Amino acid sequence: SRLDTFTEEKTKLLVEMGCEGMGIGFEHGDEEMRNNLLKKHLSDKQTFDGFKMIAKYHIFPTVNSMIGLPGETRENVFKTIEMNREISKILNGYHNINVFTFIPFSGTALRDVCIEKEYISKDDENSPCSLFAESTLNMPPPYLSKKEIKGLQKTIGLYIKLPKTYYSDIKIAEEDDEKGNEMFEKLLKLI
Repeated sequence: SRLDTFTEEKTKLLVEMGCEGMGIGFEHGDEEMRNNLLKKHLSDKQTFDGFKMIAKYHIFPTVNSMIGLPGETRENVFKTIEMNREISKILNGYHNINVFTFIPFSGTALRDVCIEKEYISKDDENSPCSLFAESTLNMPPPYLSKKEIKGLQKTIGLYIKLPKTYYSDIKIAEEDDEKGNEMFEKLLKLI
């Protein structure tokens, strides 16, 4: 469902029809990326208003976001993290969160962007089948590397759910080594 469609009347009708839960394509916390790259045409205010209406009527949403978009930086990812933290407050924890790795599917405008910017080859048809798979994009700095995307994918739930005082530990947990994996397991027990 789109967050800009949740009027009082429509949301009340959904509940009267027996709607208890739904998937919400929030997609990204950076308003510019959400609107210019993803073409969502959805402001931060509309996003928060939509979630407030969902919370008011006790509908259980699954909130879907993406990371690893073409031209995305760590700063952009943290805007998605921050918005998901705010959404969690609005929904009082009554929701699921999915954060998927962007896949440049054939036939999409974003695949064309990836080819144009040489993040993938136009001959590359090896799109992964899983939305949690390793990114196929090869982006130069300052954009996210495959390793950074993998580490953020691994830990994004921790960034969203744990207090910010844990951020330095979560950064360690992003690493795919003994120290990082031990920290990840330790932090995972906290949520």
